[in-house]
Amino acid sequence: MQKMTIPGTRQRRTGITVFLVGILIGALLGLRVVLIVRWRHADQALFARIARFNKRWTNRATMLFAGRPHSPYAVIHHVGRRSGQPYATPVITGPVPGGFIIPLAYGDAVDWYRNLQAAGGCTLEWQGNTYTVGAPELVDAATALPAFPRLWRSQLRLYGINRFVKMMNVQQSPGSPTAWTEQRREPQPHSN
Repeated sequence: MQKMTIPGTRQRRTGITVFLVGILIGALLGLRVVLIVRWRHADQALFARIARFNKRWTNRATMLFAGRPHSPYAVIHHVGRRSGQPYATPVITGPVPGGFIIPLAYGDAVDWYRNLQAAGGCTLEWQGNTYTVGAPELVDAATALPAFPRLWRSQLRLYGINRFVKMMNVQQSPGSPTAWTEQRREPQPHSN
């Protein structure tokens, strides 16, 4: 027995599907535009909500690969300024000769930054190596952006992130490289 179809049913289904996908894409793009506009205006309520979400979910997933070779994320190991508890926070990191640049994506009220200021430094895992870095120094976008790959630079500019922290390497932890090259602007292991 042959199934009967109403002429044009397939086209209607396809049209409805395309319409619904278009609405979904439009809504997602609209949300992104709203997010970018609110981010550029330093909406502290938005920062707080996103930071809470990232602490609970995104950071846990990022910690699976942060600090490892070929990851753009480093792990900052810091101590709570009031609690004395050890913390590990994944952050986007750009290498510079003798140190690292980290964007202050949520502003300078974030816990990791305030903990670093109080402690005068921390340890940082990056590209499979551990570094002891000194107190954070605020730097502007013109100084910081060249440390990041083109894709990251464009996103940092798009969101209007213009405050960064520069942390200089004060002591190499055992087993970590100490030589820096200007050409690649990243640490290179010594060959013995």
